Amino acid sequence: MRKQCLLAARFLWRELRELYGHVSCRLPDGSGFLLAMVRVPPAPLDPDEVLRFDLEVALLEVLGERAAMAIENARLVAELQERTEQLRQRTEELEMERERRERFMSMVVHDLRGPVTALRGYAQLLQRYDQLPPEKVKQALQTIEAETRRLERLLADLSDASAIASGRFTISREPMDLAELVQQVVHAQQLTTSKHRIIYEGPEHLRGWWDSTRLAQAVNNLVGNAIKFSPRGGDIRVRLRLVDTEAELCVTDQGIGLTQEEMAEIFQPFARAGRARGLPGAGLGLYITKGIVEAHGGRIWVESSGPDKGSTFCFTLPLTTEQQKKAKEHTDP
Repeated sequence: MRKQCLLAARFLWRELRELYGHVSCRLPDGSGFLLAMVRVPPAPLDPDEVLRFDLEVALLEVLGERAAMAIENARLVAELQERTEQLRQRTEELEMERERRERFMSMVVHDLRGPVTALRGYAQLLQRYDQLPPEKVKQALQTIEAETRRLERLLADLSDASAIASGRFTISREPMDLAELVQQVVHAQQLTTSKHRIIYEGPEHLRGWWDSTRLAQAVNNLVGNAIKFSPRGGDIRVRLRLVDTEAELCVTDQGIGLTQEEMAEIFQPFARAGRARGLPGAGLGLYITKGIVEAHGGRIWVESSGPDKGSTFCFTLPLTTEQQKKAKEHTDP
């Protein structure tokens, strides 16, 4: 503002070049600063020249104040425009959040309707228990058990998502073998699909101090998603390795891939890739996985070359100095 005030008064300096004294610029807040200092002549000024000098100084001060006010107004306008843009962006974010919540509620209702409908139907069927063949009764009981587990998983996801969002999410560390856990997940997930080949690449052992239950949940989420979002099948590679002071796990599929926009919000709650919205799930798995990884002090990210080019989801888990030593001792080359 000082520089602009100087420029605003510059055209009057030529007129004051031969005058004497000083010229100042006063700002709207009452502060001021020196604009120019000129030499004092050895002889006294003529009274008319003094009057002319005083008038011109007064005029310059008024112009300086006007210039400072104009600059302040311009600053306020710029600040208002900036605040307006921030408000617009925040409004867009809230609108996107509202849309995600609506999609989430729609998916939750859809996911709840299936089990509830099945449970009600088989409950009505079992009312005629004495009229049913044993095979039908067994099928009904198995379906009820499966749908109950499905409801339990959905409720657990909702509870975890709520805890993460409110900052109440916690983990329970214990000595564990991450490589062994990942291999167990790979084996279990392979039994759920015949269209995919799940390949584990990593050491036989990689020990650390983590929450085994939560990490099993995270790895199952990533491998399960790789199966779900690779409807045409193909290889799924699960790579575990020790990188400096971190354990790194990556899951790569040959599925539907992601756009840049989808990657930017894929770890947000209720987010689903546009082409994946017809698939089952509430869109909380990656959000919960991110919460689990970050609770361990790790990082999570996704890479994809675009639609139909597959995706790679990775996360890291930091090791303490003692863990690093033990991990190196128990990590196969």
